[in-house]
Amino acid sequence: MTSNKIRVVIADDNREFGDILYEYLNNQEDIEVVGVAETVSKLMIL
Repeated sequence: MTSNKIRVVIADDNREFGDILYEYLNNQEDIEVVGVAETVSKLMIL
């Protein structure tokens, strides 16, 4: 059986909220956090 996880990028300028969201999403079996960015320029690099 193949794993079809939802791939997510977190983009938020609030570091604390981004960290909390990352921890929550990263613990979900069907979600894969593929990147985290605090600015638009960092997001574009991902």
